[in-house]
Amino acid sequence: MSTALFLSNYLTKEAQAALLTDLTNHEKFEQVVDILNSQLVDISDNAKLCRLLFEKLILKISGVIDVIRSSDNHIHQYSEILESDELKTLAELACKLPHVWALYEDWLSEKLVRHSVERKEKLFRGDFYDKVFQQLISEFKTKGDTIAKEYDDVEFIALMKVLELSYTFASEASLISCNKLDAIVIGLLACDDETLANTCSNLIKWRVSQISKKCNQSAIFDLLTLKSLKETFKGKHNGAWQQKIGLTLLLRLLLQTPPSPQLVNFMQTDIWDHIKNALIHDSHEYRKLGLSILKLSIQKSSDNMESFESPLFFWNSSEKIKTIQAWEKFTTLYEIVSLESALNQIQAASDYILELFNDPFLPPTWGLILFSTGLRAPMEGIRKYMMSLLFQVDDPAVFSADIDVLKESILPSAMEAHYFASDGKSCLYGERLVEFVTSVISNSGDQISAILEALLDVLVKYGTSYDPARIYLSYGVLKSLKEKHVRVISLQHLRYIKKLFEFESEEVLFETTIKSIYLKFLLHVDKSVTPVQWIQAIVTHLKCNENNYKYLTPLMDIFKDFAVTYFDPNTAINEISQYISNDPTFEVLSVILFENDSVIINKSFLLELAISNESVNSYAKEATDILSQLLLVEDSTSYKSTSLLLDLSCFSSLTWKSIKLKPLFDSLFSDFCPDKLFFFVAAFKKVTDYSTEFDDLKFTEVKDLYSTIQQQIKKSTSIFFKIRDKTYSAYFDFVLVYMKSHSLEVADLTELLNLLKENIDRDNGNFEGNLQVSNICSYLLENYATFQTQENNNPIFSVFLIVSTMWESITSERLVLKQRSLHLSTINCLFHSKVLHYACLTENHHSNSVSQKLCEYGQDILEQAQSRRGVLPLLSSSICSFIKRYGELLGTKNSKYDWIVYLMASIFAMEQSKVSIFQIKPVIAELYDKNICLYSESKNGLYLDIYKSNEIAAKISVIETLITSPASFKEKFVCRLSELENFLTANRKTDGDEERERLLKWQLFVLCIPDINPIMMLEIAEKMIFNGFLTEFSPSIRVYMEWSIALALAENYEEEAAIFLEDKVFSVMNEHSKPILVVGAERICFIVLKALKGKANIQRFMERFTSTLVSNATSNKPLVRHFSNSLTLSYWPLFQKEIKDKTLRNIFEELYKNAQSQKNEGHYRAGDAILWSLYEDITLTGLFGGVLKKIMDHDLPYITKQQFKTHLQVKNSIPIGEDECDLWVGERVTKPKEKITSNSPPTSSQFQTKSGAWEAMFDIDDNETMRNVKRSELIIVSSLVDKAPNLGGICRLCDVLGVGLLTVQDLRVKNHPQFKRVAVTADRWMPIQEVTVEQITEFMRGKKKEGYTLIGLEQTDQSIKLDENFKFPKKSLILLGIEALGIPGHLLSELDICVEIKQFGVIRSMNIQTATAVIAHSYTVQHM
Repeated sequence: MSTALFLSNYLTKEAQAALLTDLTNHEKFEQVVDILNSQLVDISDNAKLCRLLFEKLILKISGVIDVIRSSDNHIHQYSEILESDELKTLAELACKLPHVWALYEDWLSEKLVRHSVERKEKLFRGDFYDKVFQQLISEFKTKGDTIAKEYDDVEFIALMKVLELSYTFASEASLISCNKLDAIVIGLLACDDETLANTCSNLIKWRVSQISKKCNQSAIFDLLTLKSLKETFKGKHNGAWQQKIGLTLLLRLLLQTPPSPQLVNFMQTDIWDHIKNALIHDSHEYRKLGLSILKLSIQKSSDNMESFESPLFFWNSSEKIKTIQAWEKFTTLYEIVSLESALNQIQAASDYILELFNDPFLPPTWGLILFSTGLRAPMEGIRKYMMSLLFQVDDPAVFSADIDVLKESILPSAMEAHYFASDGKSCLYGERLVEFVTSVISNSGDQISAILEALLDVLVKYGTSYDPARIYLSYGVLKSLKEKHVRVISLQHLRYIKKLFEFESEEVLFETTIKSIYLKFLLHVDKSVTPVQWIQAIVTHLKCNENNYKYLTPLMDIFKDFAVTYFDPNTAINEISQYISNDPTFEVLSVILFENDSVIINKSFLLELAISNESVNSYAKEATDILSQLLLVEDSTSYKSTSLLLDLSCFSSLTWKSIKLKPLFDSLFSDFCPDKLFFFVAAFKKVTDYSTEFDDLKFTEVKDLYSTIQQQIKKSTSIFFKIRDKTYSAYFDFVLVYMKSHSLEVADLTELLNLLKENIDRDNGNFEGNLQVSNICSYLLENYATFQTQENNNPIFSVFLIVSTMWESITSERLVLKQRSLHLSTINCLFHSKVLHYACLTENHHSNSVSQKLCEYGQDILEQAQSRRGVLPLLSSSICSFIKRYGELLGTKNSKYDWIVYLMASIFAMEQSKVSIFQIKPVIAELYDKNICLYSESKNGLYLDIYKSNEIAAKISVIETLITSPASFKEKFVCRLSELENFLTANRKTDGDEERERLLKWQLFVLCIPDINPIMMLEIAEKMIFNGFLTEFSPSIRVYMEWSIALALAENYEEEAAIFLEDKVFSVMNEHSKPILVVGAERICFIVLKALKGKANIQRFMERFTSTLVSNATSNKPLVRHFSNSLTLSYWPLFQKEIKDKTLRNIFEELYKNAQSQKNEGHYRAGDAILWSLYEDITLTGLFGGVLKKIMDHDLPYITKQQFKTHLQVKNSIPIGEDECDLWVGERVTKPKEKITSNSPPTSSQFQTKSGAWEAMFDIDDNETMRNVKRSELIIVSSLVDKAPNLGGICRLCDVLGVGLLTVQDLRVKNHPQFKRVAVTADRWMPIQEVTVEQITEFMRGKKKEGYTLIGLEQTDQSIKLDENFKFPKKSLILLGIEALGIPGHLLSELDICVEIKQFGVIRSMNIQTATAVIAHSYTVQHM
């Protein structure tokens, strides 16, 4: 007999109550629960006992709160509340006794209300407390003291956790009332405390059914609930968690039937915005929530809801079926693109994605949402594909449908750097982006202003992002404005444009382009923009660029035309005259653009005018007066920025002849200030050519000025380093001008060199000063450095030491792009012809150390040239100038220049960066020249203005160096090149970079061969090249080896020594075990014969070749046989007259006819097409890629005829040649394949849909895996599987196949990265239970009692074959074995049967994932 039955039968009710009271006092709560669970003992009407239980409950709760309050880890302690067995028992008691629950609810409600009231300012935003929360709690009266005690956050959260624990035991039917708590929880959902709000959200899941019913019963509660819901969506500034809470509540309410009136109204209005925000969220969880809400909203709308329309959704009850079909298609596409992203599925669905924009039942926003998420997919391949799909949208007007999505997602994604790939000639993606932006603006209709604002906003928001992205996006805007000939830039747009002016690019080319585009935006202002506002915008640009007009000047004529054309001149002058401005920049622009004559002419105005570099001669008198005042040397403070004044166009040669600067020069010693020095130096440069005033100026005075500057800078604490740098720069500028008009004595030269070294070592050593020091060094090398000077006083070495110090300082850190002028000037000095000559002469004491340093610096430059433009062409041209100047002198015994050979080879063989940011620069420069600044005065274009030379010029300079060098240099070059480690034999046969490097060096090698001694050529070919030919792996390099051997044979044909090389070649022709070598040898011999025909007696050579060729034409090696036969197509027509033997002629004639008959139309002939001419192809285009392109279809380096014509500075014995594009293998015309096209629309059978996508709902509460998704009773036990990737795969396939339960040995595996990578999110929907290896037997026995058949997936002697005859019991449990080992024996004995998968191949086992998929699918097709 049970305890409860005994109590009910033998004890009175009073005795029962007394016993339960005693148990309660002794805290034997579990026994109390057991008794009450029997339902044989009823104490619900015992108020005293219920009060006691209630008091015990709150006492325990208070104790738990005290423990949490004293703990450092509150979050951990909160979670322990839900695990407390004692609290669970008390909570269960409260739920079983309505009276206890009523006391408990009153007590808890009062505490929560008091707490909320006390913390209302912290918890709630705006007027939510007054308008919503107070109404929710208005019917509750709090008890106790009128003065609320102070509650802390710990108690508040703990109480909510206790309530959550209570709800887990509460059957809603058993609770008398939760109205108070429901109202409080609904209100607190919208609070700003994340932990509290999330706790409330967890509580809602237990009460949502009752809350929904109450919403349908009470209009006020319904309204307040929706207000609380809406408030959660207003909290985005605090974090996405509030949006999640709102979405979760919305989904729970939508799952209830029927929806409340307020919810119905919400579904017809604001809900779609929140769905959209969820669908474009970065989090997959939010997306799944949004998709489920979308599906439910549409399904609810279809349930007899009247027609309605909102901006994002419209419902027409008469078109119910078509509407639902459209949304079913969208949801399926959304899952493919945004949730379970797979490139192959997206590609298959591409037509459907594009068709969404043509669906009359779907507003365009939803199609944009697909692109928004697809463009942010984790896989780069998906992002790229979605971007390409974006450009295929037929109607660009759809992008105006939701400008927020365009601005927040699509455009930022379109600006990602990795899209802008370039080959140095074009950027296809950039061009497509331009066309996209242009078409969006052009088709925006009355939304054009908003679209422009969105584009400008994106440019501002991403103002420091990838420069080419900003350039192409902004150029797309400019292009559309130009094509439409519209003036739509408003004042609001101007505000964005002014912000754009603030951003900088480190790279000058990008800076010039982007700033010019932004400036040209101003040529499209609308009529609301006044002349003053327009000028102010230009002023902003100038101020952001330190009043530098360099970007505005090339566009100034266009701006003048615009000012005259689009602004009424009289009105403009009127308005500008009335505008009071103390800004000289504004005043100067008003004069230049509108010829404003009302400005006050003062020094500030004239200085700004000089900066603008505009020719305005109207102010000559005022300018001359100011100049005269400055020359009086009255006030040193009046010289600020006055050096710029001297650039005014109103000053003429008469001005410079008339002024006297000596007093000003003398005043620098007595009253020095930097601005005065700047003015003096600028004036000195002007008057030097016109005045003799300084002819007798001694260098000692010049040097004394340096001492004065030095002393003044040391004294002053107000001179910042930039002013110091600029001061020394001005001084050395003065010295350079002085040197050009005064000769220096040896002593002066020594002092100057010491002064330069002192400056860079100690006094300054910064950019502007070093640049002028470098300019002086360059001048000294050209005009003062001679080799007759004594070694100890040789200025070349002294200059080298100075410049090397600067170079080492420059390269010690990252090169600053805006200091390019210093980098180039320093390289120019380091590799000056005289420095190089000095380093090569062994008689110079320091030549070894200088040459070693130059080698080191050369390598530095090569490293920098990987990603820096301009430095490599300068280095190469410096070496070229040196060889032209001193090449003939290098043949002496006193010269050593091997290092120059290696440096030249490295320059030519170096492959510069393929990174887009490097490759795209010439493309951007061309865009600037052709589309942005069409009327620039520069003849060279932007690229050459900045970088001075194209990068290909570096290679061509090396070629020019070799062409112009003496034979002795070429011989040295060939010898040293052939001695390089990997020249003849590759270090790594499969290294593409090494192969390309070797190929380029071989091209230089063959360039030199025709000019070296023939005997030397023969020796190198026989002893070195031929051996390399025998082992060479690369087909392209083998071409140059064969070319070299053929040249050696042809040039030495009459020489007896050549017979040894000839014998080696013919011996290879018989080595059929190496077909590639046979083909190469045949080619060498044919090329030699063809070259010597008519020039030498070739009978002997031809006879040897002919006999071997006939033999090879019947070889059992296909390559040898094919090549030999096809070679007759070229050989027979050329040499048939030389073949005298009749039999041999007949053989060749037959071979020729056979080869002709087998020649495929439209394809090149193998023998003919892989031949070249020994001498005729020795052209620059032939040597440097042309021959290779005629015989190979690989992507090989090639220098074009135009590049040679542009950069080659000398006429040479080797012709440039032609671009024989029609003979290139890659360009040969083949018969095009017929393109199969179809005009039929895609059919549904081609579209992979997600099974159950429309019905499946996101289960936020984990109460059921997926709503309306059917799961089988199949259990998969994978507890023996221990590899995370396999478990992830099993989890995913179990979810896909609807398996009822999966077991694993440790639930923590779900957090393993490899599990997550394979399972994706399947573990969130798939029911998974932890069953350890030790628990498997007990678990299976338990399931056996429930009627399950225990099945093992294992090969045993009694295993049943898994075929069409095997029928699974509906209740099946399948045990998976240990990978590679199978199911252990003790578990096999527990099984009812074992099943094995039929196998037909050689391998007798399969991966555990695959095996599971087979058996689970077999079950599924039988029972699902």
